[in-house]
Amino acid sequence: MAPKNKDSLDKRSLAKWGMAASMGTLVVTGLMETKKGPTGQKLRSLHLWSGMALVGFSLWHYTLYRPKR
Repeated sequence: MAPKNKDSLDKRSLAKWGMAASMGTLVVTGLMETKKGPTGQKLRSLHLWSGMALVGFSLWHYTLYRPKR
């Protein structure tokens, strides 16, 4: 389904870039070793927030491609 205007194309592109960035952050923080301490706590927090961002961008992406009734 092709976008009808440039605005929807920009939103779709932004949603895809957001998903890619949050997925990359999720993978990198998942591979890093999270030891106890302030650095490990920050990495765990970043991992959690990037996972929530991925879910949010995915839902936004889904709503941009749904057909309007």
